[in-house]
Amino acid sequence: MTTRGSEDLIYPSLQRPNWNDDSLKAVEILRKNAEERWVEVHKWYLREKSRKARWSKGLRILAIILGIAGAIIPILSPMIADILDARWGYVLLAAGAGALAFDKAFGFSTAWMRYMRAAMKLIAIRDEWFYEWEREHASAQPIDPRSSLELVERFSRRTNEVLTGETEAWINEFSDQNNALGGSLSTRPPGAQ
Repeated sequence: MTTRGSEDLIYPSLQRPNWNDDSLKAVEILRKNAEERWVEVHKWYLREKSRKARWSKGLRILAIILGIAGAIIPILSPMIADILDARWGYVLLAAGAGALAFDKAFGFSTAWMRYMRAAMKLIAIRDEWFYEWEREHASAQPIDPRSSLELVERFSRRTNEVLTGETEAWINEFSDQNNALGGSLSTRPPGAQ
């Protein structure tokens, strides 16, 4: 699996095993496919989480600084009226609110949280998979290829469920924001015809 830019998660073609040769070797090929895919998906979430975290934290810090400055300027204004007009406090407060609105509109904070949750779920899936695989192969003599294949399939399916769940959460968030924006744009001010 490779990434194009920092936004796309591209799935490679899976290596197909030859079941006629050796079924355990075939399961091993599928296991490697599933593990490599998991690694790439997990790396993608960690990389994207970092980008979203930087934006989220930066916008939140900016909003706090602008909010504090906006609140202090009217207090200091009588003392330094010739240098600073109190109305600049309102401008800074509005800019701080704008930073929060920018974060909300582009979903940096919510994406950061979704990506953190997805990365944590992926780690839990990997850990559970590891012990299931070891338990299966430590006790089974000879190793049953069908049982091993079921473990690989479950691991791959659970990895896909994390991707699907996170994507559905993003779609719902995006749809809710669009609906809220559409609702606020279609609302007429009081007294408008």
